[in-house]
Amino acid sequence: MLFGTILPGVSATQNKPKRLDIPSGLTVEYIREPKNVAINDPLPEYCWIVPKEAVFQQGYQILVASSQVNIGNYVGDVWDSGHVRSNQSATVEHAGKPLNPDSKYFWKVRIWDQNNRPSDYSAVQEFKTGSFTGTISTTNAFQIERIRPQLIVKTTPNNYLVDFGKDAFGTLELNYSSPKPDTIIVRLGEKLIGKSIDRKPGGTIRYSEMKLFVQPGRNMYTLKLKPDVRNTLKDKAVLLPDSFDVITSTRIQCRASTKFLSSAKWISPKDNTPSASLTMHLTALVAW
Repeated sequence: MLFGTILPGVSATQNKPKRLDIPSGLTVEYIREPKNVAINDPLPEYCWIVPKEAVFQQGYQILVASSQVNIGNYVGDVWDSGHVRSNQSATVEHAGKPLNPDSKYFWKVRIWDQNNRPSDYSAVQEFKTGSFTGTISTTNAFQIERIRPQLIVKTTPNNYLVDFGKDAFGTLELNYSSPKPDTIIVRLGEKLIGKSIDRKPGGTIRYSEMKLFVQPGRNMYTLKLKPDVRNTLKDKAVLLPDSFDVITSTRIQCRASTKFLSSAKWISPKDNTPSASLTMHLTALVAW
């Protein structure tokens, strides 16, 4: 005879431990999308983010493969670290077979949580090696996002205010057609006075003015911003790689010919309409 106790309102699924998420945020040499650059370190370092459900990591296992087929079949033909008892999840140096220069590799990782439960493997990340000479990696890759403003106002016959509604770090791209050589004055700033950019905002609020030369036969222009000395002071600014264009936090005001900017519009990446347009570049460093 069997005896048991039934607790009302409690099901087996309620007592079942929550499934552990997989590691995320994989990087090689701290580069988030290493397939876009060439890794020149023959002993690269792997990093990942431990899922919060793990509370803390007790161990990990890294697989590095020479093909998508192998990594898909959980075959680490280049490196299978095995179950390593460690809480290290950053700067784990490659310890498998030597990597070949100018080659493509694939890797993934799983972890063991505070209760020694293994997670599933992470998504696969691809990376490629370089010549193993020079710097740690080749030039960084960048992501450019074109954003749409909230307001475009014709303030005078030859003047337009383009307002994003909030400050955004970026630069300006223009699709502008001119029948003769001409100059467009572009004022960039963070603060408005009525329908104009404040040219003397004071404090740390940014303002700059640039002249853009336009000519017949050319339609696309990207504003080349001048570095602000306040953005290059030691211990006062966020340093960017030399390959990163100058950007500024700005709303925009343009002074140009009414005839050629009256149909001006802002375009998003999905808008391929071939018309006079302005585009704000928000540039983010991806491979960093």
